[in-house]
Amino acid sequence: MADHGHSHGNREGADDDTLDLRIGAVFVVLAAGFIGGVPPLFLKIFKDMSNPIARMLRAAASGIVLALGFVHVLPHGMEEFGNLALHVQLDPYYNPAGVAVIFGILMMMIIEGLAHSQGHDDMVPEKGAKEFKDDSSDDAPKQAEKVSEAVPSADIEHQGPPCAQDHGHKHGTICVHGHGHVGDVAAYGTFKQKTLAHMFELGCVVHSVIIGIILGVIDKDYGRARNILIALTFHQWLEGIGLGAMISIADFGLLKGLLLISLYGVTAPVGIAIGIGIAEGYDSQSTAALATQGTLNSVSAGILIYMGLVQMVAIDFAPESMALLRTRWAKVGCYVAFFVAAGCMSFLAIWA
Repeated sequence: MADHGHSHGNREGADDDTLDLRIGAVFVVLAAGFIGGVPPLFLKIFKDMSNPIARMLRAAASGIVLALGFVHVLPHGMEEFGNLALHVQLDPYYNPAGVAVIFGILMMMIIEGLAHSQGHDDMVPEKGAKEFKDDSSDDAPKQAEKVSEAVPSADIEHQGPPCAQDHGHKHGTICVHGHGHVGDVAAYGTFKQKTLAHMFELGCVVHSVIIGIILGVIDKDYGRARNILIALTFHQWLEGIGLGAMISIADFGLLKGLLLISLYGVTAPVGIAIGIGIAEGYDSQSTAALATQGTLNSVSAGILIYMGLVQMVAIDFAPESMALLRTRWAKVGCYVAFFVAAGCMSFLAIWA
């Protein structure tokens, strides 16, 4: 009988060497990360909450991040912990991945709390410092505009209706609790966004290294390696868009932004290179490998889920934020962009 397996030549066989494909993957995946991450750095419209195009791009980034956490990273962590349970005879109905996810979320809460405390301390004026006065400064409108750009809407809006519960100073149309110094508030908003962007990058970097190693150690199954490469290329491209959007919002500056994207862009290729180097002796099903990968993937999932829900969806889709969009179609467009981006990212999870 004829062979009913792959019929596209000996390159498709399960025992064929994949070294050439894996070496090429290093450069393909590297390019994909940069193509996705660099363009958002030049799109300053990400900060304009009333620009429909900017809001749709932000919504798409939110969908990418959530799908990345829920559909890509978390299932890997659960699978690895599930396999670990078979090795060490744990209860098969108990999966520690959920605990690691909670740890990742808790870590983000603590870091955000520390960032808030640090920002608040920096906002306390020195003794004898000159108070900001609305009527005596010609720069008040400019300062107000800076606040609207530098401080995410949730950082001010979550404190209650404007001026309704404000016990601080009221300057023009801007109401800020406590020390109402516009420049300090803007600095705090930027500081917080930079902290969150760093944490988001951490989650992306950890997962990118792991998935790169997974591709790098596939030394025999050419068809599987090819499919993972295709999926990983789109994965890094879409993830790069989400990361680039976060970096653009945080206003790092072009040079720092390029450095952060470069760090992200090289992680998956480095993971592939590591996988190539350890392919012969690497056992992905060993107890140590399963425990390490399961923990890192699950904690990364917690970071990404927190970022997606708390710092992106909860802000951009809040009623006060959606009210900034003037047309119904712009609002509908944000939801469509969110679901399309999340759907595309989820579809890629079939292969990577």
